[in-house]
Amino acid sequence: MMIPTDGIQYASQFQLDDLTLIAVNGTSVDLREVMREMNIFEDMFTNTMSGDLFISDSQNLINLLPIIGGEYLKVTLSKPSFPWKLDKVFQIYKITDRRKATAFAENYILHFCSVEQVLSDSTRISKSYRGMSISKIVEDITTNYLHINSKKFPSSAIDSTTGNFDIVIPFWTPFYAINWLSRMARSAATPGCSYVFFEDSVGYHFTSIESLSQQEPLQPINLMPMNLAGETGEQSPVSDTQQRLESAEEYEMVGSPDLLRFISTGVYGGKLLTVNPIDQRIKSITMNAAVLFDATDHTNPNMFLQLGSDRTKKPQTEHHDSFFRIAADNLKVDTWLLQRNAYISAFHGFQVKVSVPGNLLLRVGQIVQLNLPAATLGSKAEKPIDEMFSGNYMISAIRHKIDRVRYVCILELSKDSLVPQLPPSLESSSAMNRIRES
Repeated sequence: MMIPTDGIQYASQFQLDDLTLIAVNGTSVDLREVMREMNIFEDMFTNTMSGDLFISDSQNLINLLPIIGGEYLKVTLSKPSFPWKLDKVFQIYKITDRRKATAFAENYILHFCSVEQVLSDSTRISKSYRGMSISKIVEDITTNYLHINSKKFPSSAIDSTTGNFDIVIPFWTPFYAINWLSRMARSAATPGCSYVFFEDSVGYHFTSIESLSQQEPLQPINLMPMNLAGETGEQSPVSDTQQRLESAEEYEMVGSPDLLRFISTGVYGGKLLTVNPIDQRIKSITMNAAVLFDATDHTNPNMFLQLGSDRTKKPQTEHHDSFFRIAADNLKVDTWLLQRNAYISAFHGFQVKVSVPGNLLLRVGQIVQLNLPAATLGSKAEKPIDEMFSGNYMISAIRHKIDRVRYVCILELSKDSLVPQLPPSLESSSAMNRIRES
């Protein structure tokens, strides 16, 4: 996707069109002149957006309004030539780090969240649902308890689930109930059972990570020294501003495959014993990671798990007792518990944090193509790629960081698969046999 660059003078340019604090008595004040830094957070595994605002106050606003928590904050953030803007009303929920800055000013941080988070924490659901799908139950909760506007949560943002359930919600908050229901949600097209409920800058979504993984990449993200024409003298078909918007200013590897974690969390395989409390019948179900990978969709085509046999002459995927659970034979646990646990845990197999110029087109749940350089002494013209850590990633979290002069997006990227195929294990190798027997 070509990022619109008309009217942009530099990549991190932005327009803070509105930053208004509205007190409970209706008084409003423009905070753009006293704002020093603002962070707005999106996260696929957090139900609502949140943020914080660093204020340098020389007008005694904290006492004149006053600001004590419960006030509203209207934020409108845009970027020249971009068709989308972040336009949202948050609610202040606490004030921290209040300190004297000078004789006539003090600094403090306002923490804010979506209004729906406050409403959820103020509400309890005590209700039974009979013979309904998980998606229909979630729709009822968001409509009748959270009162989310249909513009923020249209029916198109709800992926339909398969199977009907008899559910009793015993005085839980709406978001707690939705998160509990998400574990059981599955569809015929997404056997990975990876449903999540989250909010981005557009609105709310109830969908599966598996279905999101099949999107086309929104844009490439390159390490800056690799792609700017000035580094190699080469000609580029896109403008320098376009290249900078697609460049990572810095990056950090924050997570890589961990064999012991994957074993203990059931990524390679697991066993579930279900007990029927009425007839005392016990049923055993096992899960094999290689079979699950082939049956599900991923950001890239190839599995990163090693499937070679160990000294027991079995691959790790056949050690089902490594992740063992016992559950009552209700809520169809055999259809989702092992699958969801394995898929969600593997989703965090590769994690990279990158900082890019502020981009309002980026949202959690989207796919980007990350191109990282290999650690080699090859020439700049060759630009060798780190094949293991490059590839398609899903944006799992975003921190929109805005200060007085620039806007950047700090992205947390996750993937559960590889572009290249791993070489097969040599089962009959004499060297491997000696290692297994040692």
